Amino acid sequence: MNTFQKLVSQVVGLDREVERRIEEEKREWDTVVIEAWRGNMSSSGANVTPENSIRMAAVYACVQRISRDLAGLPLPIYEKMGDGRRRADEHYLYQLLNVKPNPRMTAYDYREMLMSHLLLRGNAYSQIIYDGSGQIVELWPLNPSGIQGAEYRKGIRYYQYQNKDGKMKWMSEVDIWHLKGLGSGDRRFQEHFCPTQ
Repeated sequence: MNTFQKLVSQVVGLDREVERRIEEEKREWDTVVIEAWRGNMSSSGANVTPENSIRMAAVYACVQRISRDLAGLPLPIYEKMGDGRRRADEHYLYQLLNVKPNPRMTAYDYREMLMSHLLLRGNAYSQIIYDGSGQIVELWPLNPSGIQGAEYRKGIRYYQYQNKDGKMKWMSEVDIWHLKGLGSGDRRFQEHFCPTQ
């Protein structure tokens, strides 16, 4: 090998090394971007979740203030009347949403919890309990972390829910009240952003 060939070989070898390092850095950067997109870390590299973000005094204070303020607001029920509407304080849903949604919670506690779920996780869910005639008689908040997925079957959305005992079950949109946070795309298939991730 002459001197020129050695020089070309070194340059080509350096080029290959540079290309290898660039590819390695791209893979590392792609991993950082993917993990950050999934919500596993902040720009500082810290893992951010709804559970650990609420431990920050500023986040806690904001969530508490907004949740309590909104839980304390009146939530009137209206029914359509011809071209207009009228307030329907005697409607059975008024009692569920303004007095007692279930035997263990006041309406204030229930609405405060739903709002905190919405603020921290981007979604809030409640299980709807019906009586024998099909009338809603109870609303129970569900932990948004328990919703493992959703899919449409014949035009009906089904949610896969894992309870605190680890048991999974599918529940239709008839049995779940889903309060949706911010998102993008088609509202029917919308994915919602978790504000704290």
